[in-house]
Amino acid sequence: MSSNTIQVLYFAGARDATGIPSETLSIPSGSSEIAVPAFIQTLITQHPKLSKVFSTAILAINNQYVDHEGRLLEGGESVTVKVGDEVAVIPPVSGG
Repeated sequence: MSSNTIQVLYFAGARDATGIPSETLSIPSGSSEIAVPAFIQTLITQHPKLSKVFSTAILAINNQYVDHEGRLLEGGESVTVKVGDEVAVIPPVSGG
């Protein structure tokens, strides 16, 4: 992975919406982080079908669940997406 990239993993409906299981995204040169809402918008711009998925999906940044505003679900601390992070887009899963 190059020095200004973020690994994105897509699960369930997010994988269906993008047509891919994962991708590596570059952030602008000179930046080392991006706010979660801006990151989500970047994903939606690249994959418009994700817009519907994000109405119910959750993000996990390095295995920590985060809301759409960038707050950890456990503890409420604000976080950003940083170079080298792994971000998973996880829609609700159902079935049996």
